[in-house]
Amino acid sequence: RGSTHGHMPLTKDIVDFFKRVAKEVKPKNILEFGTNLGGSAALQLSVNPKAKLVSFDPKTWETHSAIYNDDSFIKIHPKLFGKTPAVGLLHLIFGAERFQFVNRSSKWVQDIVEDKFDYAFIDGSHTYLDAYNDIQNCIDLEIPYLVIDNIATDEDASAKRVQVKAAVDQFADQLEEIDSVEYEIVHPITEKVTHDKIILFKVIR
Repeated sequence: RGSTHGHMPLTKDIVDFFKRVAKEVKPKNILEFGTNLGGSAALQLSVNPKAKLVSFDPKTWETHSAIYNDDSFIKIHPKLFGKTPAVGLLHLIFGAERFQFVNRSSKWVQDIVEDKFDYAFIDGSHTYLDAYNDIQNCIDLEIPYLVIDNIATDEDASAKRVQVKAAVDQFADQLEEIDSVEYEIVHPITEKVTHDKIILFKVIR
């Protein structure tokens, strides 16, 4: 870890957290905002082998373009990967019937989705307005559980992490914390170490 951009560190603590989410929610349909390279989508589909996942992202990440480390296998062997879209690998592994990629901003979610979702994983742009709108859209869609990533726990956390926390705080009377895990992030360029929190919330009606 640390050589890629936008990766959730797949530590045992985070894997165990998503296993607990699976046990609590028992999801059949999952909504995700922020596909990136698909690490979190792959994790969720793996711990929920009967679930389907719809993931929104306005950008289609190419596998090689997300690697900072020049010594990585993907950088050393560009002809092997070419400009492989990361979502193509998810379709190959899980099948199009289980993984659906929507190459649009999450703000369009209410105009596009028709399914009922058991929980939403909010891990999009991390600006205050986008995080706020993602939470509000999920509440409007009557999604009973929300998993929200990159909630700042450090006073000197990056501005975007603080903005996610500020957006979550606006819904304090509508979100009940059920479970959480804190994890360390090492920025691949600056090497700054910060701590983020990922939280499972139940939406209070």
